Amino acid sequence: MKEVFEALRERFDAQVDRFREGGALKELHDLKYRHCFRVSREAEGIASDLGWEADRVACARGLGLLHDLGRFEQYARHGTFNDRVSVDHGDLGATLVREHFADLLSQTWLRVIPPAIRWHNKRRLPADLDPELLPFARLIRDADKVDVYRVIREHLEAGRIRQLIPRLTDLEGPPSEALVGVLLEEHTADYGMVRNLADLLLVQACWVYDMHFPPALRRLLDRRLLEGLRAWICPTPAVDRIFAEAADWAQKACA
Repeated sequence: MKEVFEALRERFDAQVDRFREGGALKELHDLKYRHCFRVSREAEGIASDLGWEADRVACARGLGLLHDLGRFEQYARHGTFNDRVSVDHGDLGATLVREHFADLLSQTWLRVIPPAIRWHNKRRLPADLDPELLPFARLIRDADKVDVYRVIREHLEAGRIRQLIPRLTDLEGPPSEALVGVLLEEHTADYGMVRNLADLLLVQACWVYDMHFPPALRRLLDRRLLEGLRAWICPTPAVDRIFAEAADWAQKACA
């Protein structure tokens, strides 16, 4: 299984190398490259903590590595990671895996990895998802969120959030009342409602309600990732409530 992952890694590096200029990746391409390896480790760790058998853990590791393959082509073509104005990177990634990695994947992995990539970035998973696929689709969404929380916190602390998300022009405005109302009621909102940094961080705080596995939620709590978002929003009763309820839900889900 180690040999399979090394073959996937070698092929993955060859795919990413196409986007190097003078031997180097652009900043956001490099960020996604490193993100893929971290998500691979998170997925492997969560699957191991869940007690999955060795082949499923190995599949989770490979899925984590390949989950954002579509991001590289997306940014090269469109100069953005915004799916709404470019291309759905989950759909693109699933297609690219089938085109360039199918010969390295067993039939079991091939039934799981491309569709899990397709669904990893969607707002919700479909209710009728194949039972064989469902745990992997949930796992990659969890592992991805854990590392994205870390990336957001890191860029906030470094004063580089606009470099990470250039479309965010308002970094200091208060949360939108309409968005806050939807989050308090539904615990999720469409990114089309996001108007500023505070809105984005509130939507991301509510990601916890779409996380499924206690080991992933425990990572979020132990690393104080919610607090890493909360520190960047001016306190209001509604903001406090959103974060308090999200943290309480995560704690209970880990119990």
